[in-house]
Amino acid sequence: MALSQVLRGRQFRSIAAVFPVLLSLIFLLPRPGYGSVTELIRQGQIDAAREELAKDASATRRNGEILLGQGMLESDGTASLKFLEAALKTGTPANLIEDNVYLMMQFYQAARDYNQLLETSRSYLQRWENGKYRSQAQRYSALALMQTDKGESANRFLENLIQENKGESIGLAGEIDRAVYRYKNGEVTSAQKISRRLADGRRDEAVVPALYLMTWHYLEQGRVDEAILYYNLLKEGYPLAVGLDDLVERFGKVERRPEERLAEEITGTVYSIQVGVFSSRENARKYAEGMKKYGEKVEIKDKTVSDKKYSVVYVGRFSAMAEALAFKTRLESAENAAFQIITR
Repeated sequence: MALSQVLRGRQFRSIAAVFPVLLSLIFLLPRPGYGSVTELIRQGQIDAAREELAKDASATRRNGEILLGQGMLESDGTASLKFLEAALKTGTPANLIEDNVYLMMQFYQAARDYNQLLETSRSYLQRWENGKYRSQAQRYSALALMQTDKGESANRFLENLIQENKGESIGLAGEIDRAVYRYKNGEVTSAQKISRRLADGRRDEAVVPALYLMTWHYLEQGRVDEAILYYNLLKEGYPLAVGLDDLVERFGKVERRPEERLAEEITGTVYSIQVGVFSSRENARKYAEGMKKYGEKVEIKDKTVSDKKYSVVYVGRFSAMAEALAFKTRLESAENAAFQIITR
């Protein structure tokens, strides 16, 4: 099958626009090791690479390496794939063929053509059993199998990937993939076990997606208190993490049903806004100081979750849900964040 068929008629303005945002930013895959032109591209010297291509346009080196470089410089996805196809047909240098095939896998993943992704990644593993992109090919095979509902086969690839790369970024990526798949298939207990273990680790590339997954799952289940807890842990530790804005948007879609005023008066219910959950009490204290500018009472309370102690920051004590909702809206707008009303 021609490489250009991967896009099935789609036109992409930019290759980067079609990669799954969370995983592509959290798990940085190794870069191929190319020759002179492609090495310049890898180093970000785009103008120099274009000059090199222009010099070689009529030379004997107009071969797979040059076409590969042109494909890398091309901003249109369809055109890039055509260059890759041509590169293989015209004789890519032996030391670059493996890199070319790896790029093909990336394009298939970007285009969500999982049949071609599976075929190419498996072919790679057959030709280069111990190649430099073996782990990436295993992961791509697993992702393709997950999308085609072949979970048992996907698990085998992930298990091999994880066992061969314990403690490495690509191995952690495989564990996150496994958690995502188990969430999707209703294996919540197993998925949560994986996510919690990774969230308790020291590797940022695993902690961030693990906290994101737990927040997302609890929101899907309508368990907003737990979702807020893990969201705040993510925000505290990684304020620039990819996905925070997405979670804020999801929080905004959660329906809340205000209690009647009569019930509030009878029960003596008080409402506060939970604005932060911190693993460090000192960080909680500093954050609480900043909340005092809104003119409401600020409190810090200790809380234990899964045998771990956290410091929770609350703002305000309102006797009516309507008052709490109004203040929460004001606070979220000022802080550009999602908060939760807590009954106390």
